[in-house]
Amino acid sequence: MCAVQGLLACLCACLLCCWPQDVQSADAAIILDPGHSKTQYGTMSCSGGQEYAYNNALVEAIGHVFQEKQIRFRTTRGPEQEMDLRERTRGTQGQRLFVSIHHDSAQEIYITYPKGFPCSDHAAGYAIFVSQKNPYYEESLRFARLFGANLRAWGLRPSRHHAEKIPGEHRQALDAELGIYRFDDLVVLKSAQCPAILFEAAVIINPKDDALARSEPYKVIIALSLRNAVQRFAKAGRLRP
Repeated sequence: MCAVQGLLACLCACLLCCWPQDVQSADAAIILDPGHSKTQYGTMSCSGGQEYAYNNALVEAIGHVFQEKQIRFRTTRGPEQEMDLRERTRGTQGQRLFVSIHHDSAQEIYITYPKGFPCSDHAAGYAIFVSQKNPYYEESLRFARLFGANLRAWGLRPSRHHAEKIPGEHRQALDAELGIYRFDDLVVLKSAQCPAILFEAAVIINPKDDALARSEPYKVIIALSLRNAVQRFAKAGRLRP
């Protein structure tokens, strides 16, 4: 574990230096979508951070890892750019993959506000969502399995709370061990005209997950997992919608 942490620290120092505008390509086949924006910031973490900033930081890490292997990509928005949900999926026709990056919360019944920010230890871990309304649902699920398997190989654990039979959750677990759930009406998933997933990297109202999500090694692990999944997905070829 120490050797892995040392390697990740070196990778962080080399890769995480700036928003990767210089490695984006207008004709890129991979689209990275940093969820939310400065005015519509998503959830609040238990340390007072806004989700959109966590999403930006993770996309930055992914971009630099993609750059290392010359994987062409583009982001849906810049760090400070505002964008509505349907605008994010414009131009997805004919692309290889759309990946929306987010950080997770839990239902209000589990949340307290000890320092004015939402906190809960009810849930922890990552989650991957796909939509059966996406025209490439089977391919989306195939990529989700590849990504989930890479995350599990690094020792990351999925959250189980989205399958709870309570209001706001009760999602069908397509693969509980890999953390894959079906959520048909997520706008960016059903409107994307290519295989698409939405990834919740950590439950940031959980203090331990919040600290993990802010750590550079964790971002690099996710970036490496996504890169490996993308490479395997590309080799497998494309199915019909």
